[in-house]
Amino acid sequence: MLTVVTAGLLLGSLQAKSLRDVLGSSLDQMNAGVAELNLAAKQLTEITPQEEELLAKNYPNLINLYLSFNLLKRLPESIGDLTKLEILDLSGNELTSFPEWIGNLTKLEELNLRFNLLTSLPEWIGYLTKLEVLNLHNNRLTSLPESIGNLKNLTKLMLGNNGFASLPVAIGKLTNLEILDHSGNGLTSLPEWIGNLAKLTVLDLTGNKLVSLSESIGKLTKLTDLRLGGNRLVSLPVAIRKLTKLTVLDLGENQFTQQELDKIRTLLPRVQIFADTQRSGAIAMRRVRSARGRRAARRV
Repeated sequence: MLTVVTAGLLLGSLQAKSLRDVLGSSLDQMNAGVAELNLAAKQLTEITPQEEELLAKNYPNLINLYLSFNLLKRLPESIGDLTKLEILDLSGNELTSFPEWIGNLTKLEELNLRFNLLTSLPEWIGYLTKLEVLNLHNNRLTSLPESIGNLKNLTKLMLGNNGFASLPVAIGKLTNLEILDHSGNGLTSLPEWIGNLAKLTVLDLTGNKLVSLSESIGKLTKLTDLRLGGNRLVSLPVAIRKLTKLTVLDLGENQFTQQELDKIRTLLPRVQIFADTQRSGAIAMRRVRSARGRRAARRV
């Protein structure tokens, strides 16, 4: 029977720096029955080569590994040997790059890398063909590798608060996407191929620089939630009326005239439309700034 281990700091200390500080003698013992290891928020600064070897050797059947909100600047290579992993959470660290051995983890279904300092991803990420959730929110990415288009099972992709000036073309191949968050970037327009993502139910484009939307937005007929707050839009294409399943439309912090808003409401009479800047785009942008502030404070 596989078990879950949530590691606590020894002796109640809040200053653990190493894996041994957290796991103690259990690091030296075979833990073949452990399926989940929670090492979140333990102030880990590094994992030594010896600890790496013991982790891979003594926790061979890990399925879920949580290393979020530590102070790791690099990933232990031993993680690449944990080939049964399905969930890997590395959010809230200080990672600037991602190693090539990530391609070994072919059973991964969820990979969380939000709140790091990543500037690029390796092409090998395309080997993770079972991925369903990829969270890259709050990094320093300006592009994605072409191989991202191989992740055909991806249903949720979070790219908010990076440095994208355009929507990476490879995303157009991810036809099983249901949730796409591209908020807080620098988009000025949406490509025509956005219509390929016909299974999208949530599309978040809050806080970009959009001045217009293409008619292909009308192909996203499964959309229930469309967030366009904090852009530079003055109108929406008539094709918006094809979004018959839409329930929420955020238009706050744009440049719509009252006449245009009335027109949109006529096209979408059953949709809850937020055009009040106090309730939509402005709130979203404050959340972005607050999140960045918390991360900066934590790293001081």
